[in-house]
Amino acid sequence: WLAQRIDDKAGALEARRTRETAATDAWDQLQKEKKEQRVFRKVLRKAHPQEGEPEECMDESEGLEFFASELGCTIEDMDPTAKRLAALMNYQKLALQMTAAMNQPVNPKKRAPMAWPDVAAYVE
Repeated sequence: WLAQRIDDKAGALEARRTRETAATDAWDQLQKEKKEQRVFRKVLRKAHPQEGEPEECMDESEGLEFFASELGCTIEDMDPTAKRLAALMNYQKLALQMTAAMNQPVNPKKRAPMAWPDVAAYVE
């Protein structure tokens, strides 16, 4: 009788497991996004501190060259929005790396590439 009862409830249990797994995955994704936002804000504070000098920032030419290499293009081929964002972030190294990863993710299967207008909305 126990085996029969388990068989009878298998469909409902599978549906519940699927629902709860989806909810857990959504929660995990939300937490990951919140953490990325916190880290990005912290990095931008290094580029524009309230007191003291900016940390890990490059000059314009070095910053654009670094950003272009992170994006896998030349400075001339770089999107104007990307150049504007680089200046907005004060050419801070980690901010440039994180922004490049939004547009050109290391693993596109895990994270979809974002268009420059979407990246700009995130950064600004």
